[in-house]
Amino acid sequence: MTLSKIPLQFNSKIDVSHTGGTLTSDSGLVLVQEFINKTHLDQLLAQVPFNDQRKYWQHSNGQLLHQWLLQLIAGYRADCAANQLAKDPGFQLCLPQVAQQSSLSALLKRATPATLAGMRCANQALLDLGRRQTNQQTLILDLDSTYYEAFGHQEGVAYNSHYGCWGQHPIVAFDGQTGDFLEVKLRPGNVYTSTGVVEFIRPLIEHYQQSIPVTDLFCRADSGFATPELYDFCEAQAMNYVIRLKTNAVLERQAEARIQYDDHSWDQPQTVYFELTYQAQSWPTARRVCVEAKLTPGQLLFDYTFVITNLSSAVPAAAVFQIYRRRGTMENFIKEAKTGFAMDKTDSATLLKNELRTLMSELAYNVVNLMRRLTFPKAQQAFRIETIRKYLLKVAGKVVHTARRIQLKLSATHVYQGLFKRILLNIQQL
Repeated sequence: MTLSKIPLQFNSKIDVSHTGGTLTSDSGLVLVQEFINKTHLDQLLAQVPFNDQRKYWQHSNGQLLHQWLLQLIAGYRADCAANQLAKDPGFQLCLPQVAQQSSLSALLKRATPATLAGMRCANQALLDLGRRQTNQQTLILDLDSTYYEAFGHQEGVAYNSHYGCWGQHPIVAFDGQTGDFLEVKLRPGNVYTSTGVVEFIRPLIEHYQQSIPVTDLFCRADSGFATPELYDFCEAQAMNYVIRLKTNAVLERQAEARIQYDDHSWDQPQTVYFELTYQAQSWPTARRVCVEAKLTPGQLLFDYTFVITNLSSAVPAAAVFQIYRRRGTMENFIKEAKTGFAMDKTDSATLLKNELRTLMSELAYNVVNLMRRLTFPKAQQAFRIETIRKYLLKVAGKVVHTARRIQLKLSATHVYQGLFKRILLNIQQL
């Protein structure tokens, strides 16, 4: 069989063609598949319910979810990549059968609200396994919202004045200690940041209080979540919180009355921390508000930042602000989920299908995050997904079939083969 060859201009003796045989550039996916097998995630995916009316089929719903998961981890955002990956020997090693894009698209059509609930159960089971492995007793719940920019007429697409574009507006929750992606809910683009926040976190908190007991519960959020409903819920659940407050005239007057303008050097910055007791008209009781007052060189008046908390006064105001600022790492988690796992991909027409896409990206993120925490050497546990793909997943390999065995022969010049072997052994010892 003759295929086209392209001669190179810098050396006319060299021809280039895609006729290398049973080679794969994704040999490192065997690491991910070994981890999935160890955590029994493939069995959990097989239990996710769908409205399946098919009489004849080649690929089960669990197998299609499994393939979709591997594609996201390998970095293939487009569904149509499955058409070529169906011939890839690396994917054929990890999966009993590799489906094409039409099968993945048909899977979305069979999704129901029960499918979303099943995906959340699978994700939660994976996170619980990680907690048991590390004996983690503290949960730091970092809340935020993000935005999916859309370019069509999908369900739920609306204009959001804060982001200044059309799209959808999901709410997300991460564990501030481990980076685990705890929960995500896709919402229309024009809802406010804190809309439905209590209903969003209630099942999560109840799960960790009952099924996976934790000794310390903590909630952090920005000013978009400064709502009495969230304060009341946290206090009822004995959960500490640190939430930024939006500035208002009453708070500024109280802060201005407490500040003292001393004879300091006006060309040097100055920062003062103190606390107030503040009660809005809609609040049944007064609450503690910590204040950060900053004076920058050249200014005559202080700028104030307010944080509401139910931490005791034994925690000074400066320490409260240190705790609040650590939630800034959540922006990196969201960026990782979007750029690394295509969380903001909104190709489907309905909100339900796009939420299933989001939940698949959430699961792919957690598989990599948990594998990194449990099996990577300490020096490599800070690797982001792009680095993991570059060092470990995008490895050239050749599949050789013999009478009794299947051999995956990786590149002899793989620079990180020592790290690869160490992680593989760590996975097998879980």
